[in-house]
Amino acid sequence: MDCKIIVNPVAGRGKTAALAHQVRDALAKRGVKFDFAVTKGPGDATNLARSAAEQGWQIVVSLGGDGTVSEVINGLVGTNSALGIISCGTGNDIARSLGVPTDPGQALNTILAGGRRKIDVGVENDQVFANIAGVGFSSDVTSQANAMQRLKGSLAFLAATYKTLANLKTMQTRIELDDEIIETKVINVTISNMKYAGGGMVFAPDAVVDDGLFDISIAREIGRASFALTFPQMYRDVGVIHPAYSRYRSSTVKIFTEQPSEKMFDGNINGRTPLEAKILPKAIEVLVPCNVGANTRFAPTLAG
Repeated sequence: MDCKIIVNPVAGRGKTAALAHQVRDALAKRGVKFDFAVTKGPGDATNLARSAAEQGWQIVVSLGGDGTVSEVINGLVGTNSALGIISCGTGNDIARSLGVPTDPGQALNTILAGGRRKIDVGVENDQVFANIAGVGFSSDVTSQANAMQRLKGSLAFLAATYKTLANLKTMQTRIELDDEIIETKVINVTISNMKYAGGGMVFAPDAVVDDGLFDISIAREIGRASFALTFPQMYRDVGVIHPAYSRYRSSTVKIFTEQPSEKMFDGNINGRTPLEAKILPKAIEVLVPCNVGANTRFAPTLAG
């Protein structure tokens, strides 16, 4: 076994540097061949992952937050390298959705002694997304949060949510699925491949990462107060249950809006509508616990 570890030094409020040293020591003790690469800016993790796969590294590990994992996945789709995840972010939704422990020591044990699972990803043109894409409220919140200078992580997301809620917008939208066309006014549309997003919110309670289908959630026109009251439900295991919310499943999704609207992919804004996404079935192999459940136990590998 050999591992290339891609480190995002700014993830986890700067805690990744110390964690990387612990990972290095643990791998050295186990006699695992490894190498580290450090990102310097947006897009670096994708390029580093693609380069690692081309060099023949068997496992490419993301050491950072959800943004780093998403970038690494972009670089590994279509290669023979497997993905390992050691989470050190504020949300860690991809790891949570896949059943990968968010404890770094347990996550490293999963990489070294776990199982493998091929998962789907979404794609729009050259944009690969592992977890979620969105139009409307979700993309507006993301845009606001990413623009904040002083606040980061969950605090930025919370502040951006309140700011966007104060200027809640509806859009006349046409949504084309595999076997259905929906024309309606919406506040938000999300296309999910995984259950969790936005720091533990449940956008797609029934999402399965290897079933070849997106889980689409549509929030139709609703008053600001009613919409705000649905937010606590986002943290329930069953998600939001409200007459204005509908869920669908489809392997393709096309979204057309009357006015161009920003598109969000895994927490990043990229372009404006229309959005035309499709599933790439079982496009990447991920290292996961052999048995994920209440009785699963992991021996700690890292200190602290």
